[in-house]
Amino acid sequence: MVLLAIARVTFQEALRDKLLHVAAVFGALLIGFTLLLGGLSAGEDLKIIHDFGLGTINALMVLLAVFLGSRLLSRDLEQRIVYTLLSKPISRAQFLTGKFLGCSAALWTLLGLLSLLLYGLLAVVTRRFDPIFLGPLALFGLEAMVMLSLTLLFTTLTSPMLSLLYSLGFYVLGHASEIIKQFGEKADALGKVLSVVIYYGMPNLETFNLKNQVVYGETFALGQWLWACAYGLSLITVLMLLAALAFRSKELQ
Repeated sequence: MVLLAIARVTFQEALRDKLLHVAAVFGALLIGFTLLLGGLSAGEDLKIIHDFGLGTINALMVLLAVFLGSRLLSRDLEQRIVYTLLSKPISRAQFLTGKFLGCSAALWTLLGLLSLLLYGLLAVVTRRFDPIFLGPLALFGLEAMVMLSLTLLFTTLTSPMLSLLYSLGFYVLGHASEIIKQFGEKADALGKVLSVVIYYGMPNLETFNLKNQVVYGETFALGQWLWACAYGLSLITVLMLLAALAFRSKELQ
C-alpha cells in the first residue's frame, strides 16, 4: 500500500535523524539525573523522580514532534523528493498522511524507550511496577501527535522556521488557556474579548496533562482519560484535514 510505504520510509528516515538520537540520549541522561535530585531531597525523592521524569519525557516529545514535523517535510520539498513521488499515482493527501504516520511511529518509539528507562529507574528505587503512569505517558504521545499535525499544517503554509515558531507559540497558549481566561475575567472589555477568543480558539492542551495528578498521589477517572483521547484524535483529524487542503493548494516550484 502506498500510504504504508511512505510511512515506513519516513519512519526509517526519522530514526536516522540525529535529532532523535540527541533527544534519546539527552532524555536518558535527564531521567538518570532524577535519581540524584531525589537523593538530595529527604522524603521527597519519589515525588521528584515522578515529576522531573514525566516532565522530561513530555518536553522532549513535544520538541521532537515540532522539529521533526518542520524538518522532514521541508527537506523533501527542498531536495525535490516530493516531486518524484507526486509524479506517480500518489495524492498529496496520501503523501502528507504517510509522513504523519511515519513521524508518529518514531515519536512513539522514543516514548517507549524513555518510558522503559523511567520505569526501570522506579523499579530500582521502589522495587515495584506502578501502572498509574501509563495513562499520562500515553497522553504525552497523543499530545505529541497533535503538535506534529499542527506543525505539518504550518509547514504547508509557511517556512520551516516560522512553522516551528508558530507551533511552539500555540503550545504555550494551549497550556495557558485557563490562565488567560482567568486574566480576562479581571481585564477590561477588550481584554475579555481577546481572552475569550484565545480560550475558545486555541486547543486546550492541558487536557492531556495528568502529570500533576499522579505525581501528588491523586487518581484520575477513566472517563477523563478517554475524553482526552477522543479530544486528541479529533484535533489530529481536523488539523490533518486542514493540512491536506493547504498542501493540495500549495504551488510546488
